[in-house]
Amino acid sequence: NEHSYKDMELFLDFAESAYKKALPLKIQYCCPSEGECSGKNILEKYRSYFNIFKPSKDCRAVIVFAGTQNGYTAELVDTVAGVFKEKGIQLEIINAKEPISDVMESVNKASLLCFASPTIHRNAVPEIMDVITRIDRVNKLRTPCMVIGSYGWGGEALGFMANYLKLLKLKVFEKPFGVVMKPTGEDLKNLRNFTARFIDAALKNEE
Repeated sequence: NEHSYKDMELFLDFAESAYKKALPLKIQYCCPSEGECSGKNILEKYRSYFNIFKPSKDCRAVIVFAGTQNGYTAELVDTVAGVFKEKGIQLEIINAKEPISDVMESVNKASLLCFASPTIHRNAVPEIMDVITRIDRVNKLRTPCMVIGSYGWGGEALGFMANYLKLLKLKVFEKPFGVVMKPTGEDLKNLRNFTARFIDAALKNEE
């Protein structure tokens, strides 16, 4: 039924892998442990549902940011965005404080991710950690991502974001890029190089 097929949205990679293995088989009936038996046209039905549930990659990159009134992290975001655009990468910049459903819809469609947050009270901004903890652990597996942020003292937010993303099995690029307070011209130059390396590495792995 429709609800059974809807489960593929959560486990799309596994369903597609099983579909490919089943293609050579001469299937007469499919009798699952739950639900109704299906005829030999079951594979055609699965293929049609892949087109519905497969995440769109029209938005190649998404930057999720959480800023403060100083705007230092926003400067970093603008720099990263400029490099994405120069590289011809389709981009969406989204504030982590926007409705969580809108944020997650963008995140789960992206093939490249960047998370940006300042460090406040030795932690990341709560809204951006909320986004990270809601990432689809199945379909975003091994998605290339980078972490950036401005801080005043220890920069703990960078480590918290990167470590959690690694636990979710996303592919975190190098060491997170952080600057102390307002980024200098040299900081922004280094960030441009960092972003360019991230994009080149991610696209190379797609080939």
